Amino acid sequence: TCAKEGKWAQALKVFEEMVAEGVRPDAVVYNTLISACARSCRWREALDVLAEMKAEGVAPTVVTYSAAIDACEKGRRLPEALALFEEMQGAGVAPNNRTFAALACTPASPLA
Repeated sequence: TCAKEGKWAQALKVFEEMVAEGVRPDAVVYNTLISACARSCRWREALDVLAEMKAEGVAPTVVTYSAAIDACEKGRRLPEALALFEEMQGAGVAPNNRTFAALACTPASPLA
């Protein structure tokens, strides 16, 4: 898949085509796109997709937050990663092993 291979631009194109056809993206679609951005070290794009997801009324899941935190980790963006972690906890989304793994790998992480 695009997410596994880090083809964020291809994933974004498919996403845009899907929306143009009138298909409403769900959490799985957004998570796939955020993961593709993360694998390509495109943290800004991952956060943009997360913002769009929330604006469209689709609730982020633990997978969403973990992928976005992973994107920030790959971009060496500790403040953004920690802000996402706090946001997810505030939203009542419990972190999982992947969440903690991404945070632990972030430079100067309090978990490292």
